[in-house]
Parts: sequence; structure tokens; C-alpha cells
Amino acid sequence: MSVEIGGSVISIGESAFDNCTKLANVTISDSVTSIGSYAFRWCSGLTNITIGGHVISIGSSAFASCSKLSSVTIPDSVTSIGSSAFSYCSGLTNITIGSGVTSIGMRAFIGCSGLASVTIPCGVTSIGGAAFRGCSGLTSFIVDEDNENYKSVSGLLLTKDGQTLIAGVKGEVTIPNSVASVGSDAFSGCSGLTSVTIPDSVTSIGSDAFSGCSGLTNVLFEGNAPTMGNSVFSGVTSGCCVSVRQDSTGWGVDIPGTWQGVAIAYAPFDVMLDANGGDCAVTMVSVEVGAPIGELPTPTRWGYAFKGWWTEQNGGEEVAPETIPDGDLTLYAHWERHVVAAPKISLVDGSVYGDLCTVMITCATDGATIYYSAEGVTPEISDSYIYNAPFMVENMTVVKAVAVLEGVESDCATVRIIKKTLNAVLDAPDSVTIASDPAAPWQPVVDESAKMGGGSARSGAIGNRTNTWLSATVEGAGTMIFWCKVSCEHDEDNMFTWDRLMIYTNDVEIAEWRMDGETDWTERTLAFGGGTNTVKWVYYKDRTGAGGEDCAWVDAVAWSPAGAADPIPAVAVDADAATVNATVDEVGFADAAVKEVIGGSAEEYNAFKTWADGVKGATGDALAGEAAVVANGHAAAAYLLGAERLFENEPTVEIGELSIAESEGAGTTAMTVAVTVKDGESAVAVSAAKVAAMFEATGDLGDWTGAAKLIPTVTPSGTDASGKMTFVVTLGDGTASKAFLRIRK
Repeated sequence: MSVEIGGSVISIGESAFDNCTKLANVTISDSVTSIGSYAFRWCSGLTNITIGGHVISIGSSAFASCSKLSSVTIPDSVTSIGSSAFSYCSGLTNITIGSGVTSIGMRAFIGCSGLASVTIPCGVTSIGGAAFRGCSGLTSFIVDEDNENYKSVSGLLLTKDGQTLIAGVKGEVTIPNSVASVGSDAFSGCSGLTSVTIPDSVTSIGSDAFSGCSGLTNVLFEGNAPTMGNSVFSGVTSGCCVSVRQDSTGWGVDIPGTWQGVAIAYAPFDVMLDANGGDCAVTMVSVEVGAPIGELPTPTRWGYAFKGWWTEQNGGEEVAPETIPDGDLTLYAHWERHVVAAPKISLVDGSVYGDLCTVMITCATDGATIYYSAEGVTPEISDSYIYNAPFMVENMTVVKAVAVLEGVESDCATVRIIKKTLNAVLDAPDSVTIASDPAAPWQPVVDESAKMGGGSARSGAIGNRTNTWLSATVEGAGTMIFWCKVSCEHDEDNMFTWDRLMIYTNDVEIAEWRMDGETDWTERTLAFGGGTNTVKWVYYKDRTGAGGEDCAWVDAVAWSPAGAADPIPAVAVDADAATVNATVDEVGFADAAVKEVIGGSAEEYNAFKTWADGVKGATGDALAGEAAVVANGHAAAAYLLGAERLFENEPTVEIGELSIAESEGAGTTAMTVAVTVKDGESAVAVSAAKVAAMFEATGDLGDWTGAAKLIPTVTPSGTDASGKMTFVVTLGDGTASKAFLRIRK
């Protein structure tokens, strides 16, 4: 049923439609100025009400128990809402209070459990007691900021000074520190309230403040006991507990115990966790009074290792699980920057291998990712450089590796892998056939003490009452020279019957050449008249014991066939260019540039031969010999530079410091230049005079041979221990306003 009230009606009388249960829609026209008490009470079927714009007052209980009424708009003309005006309108979910309202009566919205939010306009000056009691669905009050009597903080309705809490909301509530008094019925009937924290500023709590809060389980008092009204906790759940601080007073009962009809106990201590630059999923833990703190969560921080929870941000004491706190406290995570160990490459630097070798890389830092390169370059920190498994190396190379943990990078580990056969480390020519015991093969090793080439052959590992052998076989007449040493037991009777090195020629031992104990490199020479001849080195172990490094070494096996021609034969001093070039072709230098350097000159050829007879091998330990010079791919450069040894790599020239002195005369400029010649990463001693002859200068960067060419005067001034040479370069052409200097390749 619908009713429209208008015409000459200016007032709806008391109980006018009281208990009209079939009334569904009511429209009140602008002629009406007041709605009397109980006017629509118990109109349980009423779903819609339109209030005219001239209504000034809504009487007490005017719409009480209109349970199906869901939305009401109170026009701006209304100044007062009577007590219980909308009480128990349980279906009411939306209420718009006009800006003209100044007074909201007692219990005006009591029992309106469907309301979620209420907006209080700026003109409201008074709100009656229990006005919002039983509004269990309320989540917030919104108060116009221009209201001079009330305000909202965290959704709670407070007096303007913030000292009195008028009405609360559901959920977990923390009352603001400004509140001194919690008003009567403030949370009464709020079944959705689950916990409330009451600050130490609160000194009084009114009657029924929390009565009927059936969902309330925990009330925490931060301060002393306040003055309490009647029935403050009436009707709360039996599981509700009041928690108080250990140092608080005024409760008047034994703790734990019962206070105001509910359980009371000391509140757990709050332990705040400050990750101190890191991240922690848990920021607070509660610890019962007298209980140990227990295991705390582990925070994380990129690039750092967690070092425990401490009582100070810097310093303090570390907290253990068994620590018993005596109050609330804040703990701070302490951190240590990751230190990532450099990777360990399974081979030692300079490892010598004759065949394939396996490379393994490990890192002592747990969780670190290893990045490596087997091409001699520093690895990039990218997926394509990640080390996952051991790998094989076939050729001479340099392996580099770094380890990274959470952005922290280790030092770079570097290992040179030198691929050499036994022939190579023994420095034996191809005419010598080297063989080794297959059961315990001798190994090519890096050996700083070796007589030639930085490597030697070391006996294979064996047990007692066994031996391991190495042999060298030659054809025809000639002389063999070799070096050997041993580190093992020493026969105290000098009978050489304990562990020992023995030397055989054609299976006959040369008994007087036995070696044991710590015997350093010893040179031996053998001459053969012809046929096939084999020299064998046998390292033998007796039935018990060991000493020293328990092995033998052989190095520098040289074979000089009788009557053998020089690898670089001499030419007559008056030989013509054709003869010289033919001889160069016959020799077959590995470095084709040698022919260009000699240039068909007999004098240059013989000078080259003289240099070849005196130059050292690439390791700088011993003379290379003419055969090694012929086989070297950089012999021409070594000769031109007057190098004291052969190059393993194409040499590079580094120009270092450059300083320009003041002019010594008109048009004269003097410069000091530092120069270093390198073979790979190693500096090599060369002839400063020959380097000086390679300097060129020009006044025009695009013209090194024409009119712009300058003739420098270059004077060597010294060479330091690292091989760096210093030259004084003087340019005497005063016509050039600028000059460019280079070293001719």
C-alpha cells in the first residue's frame, strides 16, 4: 500500500500510521513541517519513504522498527532527529543526514545493524546517548571538517577536542592517544568489534561501553586502570581477556585473575623487528611475560649476510632464542657485506698437459655463481658465461673465473694451461723418440727449476716394490746430453739400494749414475757410435718407506748427430743476393719476415746467424739454438729489436709517459718518452739503440714520408728493472708548429 501525504496537511500526528504493517511506500509533501512521535513505528512493510523539503523535525520513534526500510534521505530543512527515531531499522544501509540537522536524539539509530558508514554534517551540535548502539556493521564515521563539536579519527566519532570517544566501529580498534574518556555505550552492541587497544591517556570508561560486544576477545590497556562505569563488559564473549602492562597499577585484583567480570592477565611483550636496511616478513612478535623470546625470523638483504638480531642499531648485545625480555623492545638486524672467495680452478697456473685435460672450478662461498671464460678474457656476468660442469681443454689457453653472490663479485682467478708433449718439456728435438711407462706414465710439469723451457718430465706415481720408466731413442752416431734430479729416501750406507733413480743405455744400467736422497740437477753426456740406441730413466721404490717428493725429473734432452749440418749454415761474405735468398729458402724459416729482413744481403744474413747463436729461448733460461730460431714464428722481430730472447707471441710496443721540456733554442723541442717491449704480458729486454732507430716524426699526421717528415734525434737515457726504456727525443725543425711521433713497426 502507498500513501501520499500533502494538501493542507502540515503535521503528521503521533502514532498516525503506527503498526501499519502493509504500508510500503510513503511520500510526504512539502506542506508537512513535522513528523510526530511513533508516526510510522512498526510499519514492518515500509520499504520507501520520501520526506518533503519543509519538514523541520522528526519525532521520537517516528520510524522505529521499520525493518525493511533500506535508505533514508533527511532533507536539509530538518533540524532535529528525535530519540529512537530510526531505532531497530535493521535493514537500513544508507542514511543521508541533511546539513540543517543540529540535534541527533538518544538512541536515534540504535539497532541499525546494516549501517556501514554515517556522515555527520557540520551543523550538528549534540548527539544523544546510545545514538548508535547496536550498529554492529559500522566501519566508519565521517564528520564534516567544519563541524565545531565533533570530529572523526581512524573512523571513530570523537568530540572536537579529541578527548571523548562518542561511538566506535567494528574490527580491530586502536583508540587515539588524545582520548581521556570512552563514553557510555560507545561500542555497545557492536558484535563486529574483535579487539581494542586503550591508550594510557584514557582515565575513565562509561557504563555499557563494551556491553553486548559478543565478538570481542582481547582488550589491551596500555596504562593504569581507569575509572569504570557499570556493566562495561556485560555480554562479551566468555573468551574475552583484558591484557595489562606489567608495570601498570590500580586493578585491585590478583593478576592473572578476573576483573570487571572478564579474565585479566599481563599483556605479552611486543618485540619490534627492524630489518635495518633489509626485508623481513614479520615486523613484530609477542612474547609472554617470563617466556624466552624464541626463534626469530631471518630477514634478507641483497649483498649481505644476516648476523643476528641485536638490541642496538649499531652495537648492543645479540639476542639469543633463550633471552627473556623484561619489557617491550626493538631489535635490529645486523648485517655483514658478503665477501666472495675467488674461484678455485683445479689446475695450477702454468699447468702443462700433453693431451686433453679436464678443468673443474669451485668456490668456497656457498651460493655463489661462477662465471668463467676459457678464451683468456675476463668473463662477463651473464648467463652465457655461467660455469655448470667440468669442461675439457684441448689447446693452450688461459682460463679466467669470477664468483658472484648477490651482486658482490670476487677477485678474478687466472690459470694458464700450456699444452705440451713430453718431447716439448724435455726440449728434445723431433729426432729423439720419447716413450713412457703406460702403467705409471711420466708427466709434463711446470718446473721453475728446470734447466730449459720452464718445464720438465716428472716420474709417475707408484707404490712400493714397483718402478716407472721414461725412455729416449735415437738413430745413428752422435752425442746425447740430458739433466736429471731426484727427491726420495737416502740410503744411509750409500749403497743406493733404497728408493732411487737408475739410468740405462740399451737395457744396461750405468751403476755409477744411480741417484737418491735430495740430488739436484745433474748433467750427463752419452756418446753413441751408430745404430739404434735407447736411454732409459727408471725411478724405483723399495719395499717400504718414502722420502722427499718421492719422484725423479728429467729435462733438457739434447741430441747432436755426428757431422750434422748447422740449421743456419754460414754464407760467404761476398755471396750474391741470389745465393743468400736460396740459402734462406733452404733453411725454411717459420717466420717468412726473416727473408725480408735479410734482404739478400750476405752481411745481414751472417749477422742474423751470429745473433741466432746467442739468443735465449722464449723462457729466457738457456740459449735457444739455431734450430729453435728457425722454428720460431717471431724471429725477425726479435732480431730487429735485438731481443735477448725469442718471442712466444707477436711483440707489442707500449709508449708510456711523455714529457716535453722547454725549448733549448729556436725551433728546438725536447721530449722524454718511455717505451716497453712486451711478449704477451711480459716485458722483454731489447736493444735500446735499435728501438731508437725506429722513431719517426712528422709535422703532418697524414704525411710521414714527404715534406712534413721530421728527423728526430733519439738518445737512450736508461732502462729500469722492469724493462722500461727511456729516450730523449729532440726535434730541431723550427718550421713545424706541431709534431707527431711514432715508432715504426
